[in-house]
Amino acid sequence: GTTVVLGVATLRIRAGFGVVRISVDGKEIPPPPPKGPLYDSLADRDANVADALRALAQPDEQLDWYDLYKVFEIVREAVGGQKDLIATKWFTSADVDRFTASANHPGLSGDEARHARQGGRPPDLRKAMSLAEANGFIQRLVVSWIESHPDYGQSA
Repeated sequence: GTTVVLGVATLRIRAGFGVVRISVDGKEIPPPPPKGPLYDSLADRDANVADALRALAQPDEQLDWYDLYKVFEIVREAVGGQKDLIATKWFTSADVDRFTASANHPGLSGDEARHARQGGRPPDLRKAMSLAEANGFIQRLVVSWIESHPDYGQSA
Protein backbone atom coordinates (compact mmCIF):
# COMPACT_ATOMS: atom_id res chain seq x y z
CA GLY A 1 0.00 0.00 0.00
CA THR A 2 0.94 3.67 -0.19
CA THR A 3 0.79 6.09 2.72
CA VAL A 4 1.31 9.80 2.23
CA VAL A 5 1.29 12.17 5.19
CA LEU A 6 1.38 15.81 4.20
CA GLY A 7 2.72 18.32 6.63
CA VAL A 8 5.35 15.98 8.04
CA ALA A 9 6.47 15.07 4.50
CA THR A 10 6.55 11.34 5.06
CA LEU A 11 6.17 9.06 2.10
CA ARG A 12 6.12 5.30 2.33
CA ILE A 13 5.73 3.16 -0.74
CA ARG A 14 5.65 -0.60 -0.99
CA ALA A 15 5.84 -2.40 -4.24
CA GLY A 16 6.12 -6.04 -5.05
CA PHE A 17 7.79 -7.41 -8.11
CA GLY A 18 7.69 -10.90 -9.49
CA VAL A 19 10.90 -12.78 -9.96
CA VAL A 20 11.76 -13.75 -13.51
CA ARG A 21 13.12 -17.24 -13.80
CA ILE A 22 14.69 -18.55 -16.97
CA SER A 23 14.96 -22.23 -17.69
CA VAL A 24 16.39 -24.20 -20.58
CA ASP A 25 15.26 -27.80 -21.05
CA GLY A 26 13.70 -27.70 -17.59
CA LYS A 27 16.92 -26.54 -15.87
CA GLU A 28 16.75 -23.14 -14.23
CA ILE A 29 19.49 -20.73 -15.29
CA PRO A 30 20.68 -18.59 -12.38
CA PRO A 31 20.59 -14.83 -12.91
CA PRO A 32 23.92 -13.13 -13.67
CA PRO A 33 25.77 -11.71 -10.68
CA PRO A 34 25.34 -7.99 -9.99
CA LYS A 35 27.87 -5.85 -11.84
CA GLY A 36 28.53 -3.41 -8.99
CA PRO A 37 31.14 -5.56 -7.21
CA LEU A 38 32.92 -6.25 -10.52
CA TYR A 39 33.06 -2.53 -11.31
CA ASP A 40 34.22 -1.75 -7.78
CA SER A 41 36.96 -4.38 -7.93
CA LEU A 42 38.21 -3.00 -11.25
CA ALA A 43 38.11 0.56 -9.88
CA ASP A 44 40.44 -0.58 -7.08
CA ARG A 45 42.99 -1.57 -9.73
CA ASP A 46 42.48 1.08 -12.43
CA ALA A 47 42.57 4.78 -11.57
CA ASN A 48 40.74 5.72 -14.79
CA VAL A 49 37.82 3.46 -13.91
CA ALA A 50 37.80 4.86 -10.37
CA ASP A 51 37.78 8.44 -11.69
CA ALA A 52 34.97 7.75 -14.17
CA LEU A 53 32.79 5.98 -11.60
CA ARG A 54 33.40 8.74 -9.04
CA ALA A 55 32.36 11.37 -11.58
CA LEU A 56 29.20 9.39 -12.38
CA ALA A 57 28.33 8.98 -8.70
CA GLN A 58 26.87 12.45 -8.28
CA PRO A 59 23.85 12.92 -6.03
CA ASP A 60 21.84 14.45 -8.86
CA GLU A 61 19.68 12.15 -10.92
CA GLN A 62 21.13 13.60 -14.11
CA LEU A 63 24.68 14.87 -14.62
CA ASP A 64 25.37 18.22 -16.27
CA TRP A 65 27.47 18.76 -19.38
CA TYR A 66 30.60 19.46 -17.32
CA ASP A 67 30.51 16.13 -15.47
CA LEU A 68 29.47 14.18 -18.56
CA TYR A 69 32.35 15.63 -20.55
CA LYS A 70 34.81 14.81 -17.76
CA VAL A 71 33.75 11.18 -17.95
CA PHE A 72 33.97 11.28 -21.75
CA GLU A 73 37.55 12.63 -21.51
CA ILE A 74 38.55 9.91 -19.04
CA VAL A 75 37.24 7.13 -21.29
CA ARG A 76 38.56 8.72 -24.49
CA GLU A 77 42.08 9.04 -23.11
CA ALA A 78 42.00 5.60 -21.46
CA VAL A 79 41.33 3.94 -24.82
CA GLY A 80 44.05 5.93 -26.59
CA GLY A 81 42.28 9.02 -27.95
CA GLN A 82 39.37 9.94 -30.18
CA LYS A 83 40.46 7.81 -33.15
CA ASP A 84 40.82 4.71 -30.96
CA LEU A 85 37.50 5.44 -29.25
CA ILE A 86 35.73 5.47 -32.62
CA ALA A 87 37.58 2.28 -33.60
CA THR A 88 35.92 0.44 -30.69
CA LYS A 89 32.62 0.76 -32.60
CA TRP A 90 30.73 1.36 -29.35
CA PHE A 91 29.39 4.47 -31.09
CA THR A 92 29.76 6.05 -34.49
CA SER A 93 31.88 9.10 -35.15
CA ALA A 94 28.63 11.00 -35.73
CA ASP A 95 27.38 10.01 -32.24
CA VAL A 96 30.59 11.25 -30.65
CA ASP A 97 30.51 14.49 -32.67
CA ARG A 98 26.89 15.04 -31.69
CA PHE A 99 27.74 14.57 -28.01
CA THR A 100 30.78 16.85 -28.06
CA ALA A 101 29.01 19.58 -30.05
CA SER A 102 26.01 19.50 -27.73
CA ALA A 103 28.23 19.55 -24.63
CA ASN A 104 30.32 22.46 -25.84
CA HIS A 105 28.23 24.73 -28.03
CA PRO A 106 25.88 27.29 -26.49
CA GLY A 107 23.97 27.31 -29.78
CA LEU A 108 22.92 23.73 -28.99
CA SER A 109 22.74 23.61 -25.20
CA GLY A 110 22.29 27.26 -24.22
CA ASP A 111 23.56 28.31 -20.80
CA GLU A 112 24.09 24.66 -19.85
CA ALA A 113 26.88 24.27 -22.47
CA ARG A 114 30.50 24.03 -21.34
CA HIS A 115 31.43 27.14 -23.35
CA ALA A 116 29.85 30.58 -23.34
CA ARG A 117 31.06 31.43 -26.84
CA GLN A 118 32.15 29.20 -29.67
CA GLY A 119 33.36 30.23 -33.08
CA GLY A 120 32.82 28.46 -36.34
CA ARG A 121 29.66 27.92 -38.26
CA PRO A 122 26.38 27.75 -36.34
CA PRO A 123 25.42 24.25 -35.23
CA ASP A 124 22.66 22.23 -36.84
CA LEU A 125 19.96 22.33 -34.15
CA ARG A 126 18.45 19.10 -35.49
CA LYS A 127 21.61 17.30 -34.36
CA ALA A 128 21.46 18.55 -30.78
CA MET A 129 21.66 15.88 -28.10
CA SER A 130 19.50 16.57 -25.07
CA LEU A 131 21.05 16.36 -21.62
CA ALA A 132 18.98 13.24 -20.92
CA GLU A 133 20.26 11.61 -24.13
CA ALA A 134 23.81 12.60 -23.20
CA ASN A 135 23.45 10.96 -19.79
CA GLY A 136 22.38 7.74 -21.47
CA PHE A 137 25.18 8.02 -24.03
CA ILE A 138 27.84 8.37 -21.31
CA GLN A 139 26.37 5.57 -19.21
CA ARG A 140 26.46 3.22 -22.22
CA LEU A 141 29.98 4.39 -23.07
CA VAL A 142 31.24 3.64 -19.55
CA VAL A 143 29.57 0.22 -19.44
CA SER A 144 31.04 -0.70 -22.85
CA TRP A 145 34.48 0.51 -21.80
CA ILE A 146 34.52 -1.19 -18.40
CA GLU A 147 33.14 -4.47 -19.69
CA SER A 148 35.74 -4.54 -22.47
CA HIS A 149 38.58 -3.87 -20.00
CA PRO A 150 41.11 -6.74 -20.02
CA ASP A 151 40.90 -7.00 -16.22
CA TYR A 152 37.08 -6.90 -16.02
CA GLY A 153 35.82 -9.86 -14.00
CA GLN A 154 39.26 -10.69 -12.60
CA SER A 155 39.63 -10.88 -8.86
CA ALA A 156 41.85 -8.36 -7.15
